[in-house]
Order: sequence, then C-alpha cells, then structure tokens
Amino acid sequence: MKRAVLVCNGSVNTKYLYSHIGKGDFLIAVDGGANKLMKTKFVPNLIIGDLDSISKNALKKFRHVEIKKFPVEKDKLDLELAID
Repeated sequence: MKRAVLVCNGSVNTKYLYSHIGKGDFLIAVDGGANKLMKTKFVPNLIIGDLDSISKNALKKFRHVEIKKFPVEKDKLDLELAID
C-alpha cells in the first residue's frame, strides 16, 4: 500500500526515517524538512511550504523536485498545507 510520508523541520532521527520510509512511499518535505532529508538517501517527491526554513543547499540538491511554494503571510501552517 502506498503511503504519504511527511518530513517536517525540527528534530528528526535519521534511523527512524530509514525504518519508516518504504519503497513506493510518496515522500513530502514540509519546508525545512528538506534539510533533514539531505542527510539521507531519500529524495522527496514534493516540497511544500513558504520555504522560509529550507536551506539554499537543499533547494540546490532537490532542484528537480516539484515545489509548491506559498506566501509567508498565509492562514495555514506549512504542515496544514501539506496535509490538505
């Protein structure tokens, strides 16, 4: 069964990621969550958010990934946008 896995910014244990992300999962980096994925072998299928927390290095590494950018001034949190 295909799952959506959201990786958010904050404290992330890479061992946990490796044990919970499976082949075929749809991987969504929620803004700065892309920074966390840079330390792994995983490439997100989508990056979403206002991109105020993502590093330039992450944007460069994942430049071929679809990005849904939202304005910084918005009514929802980046995580809420990803869930919607």
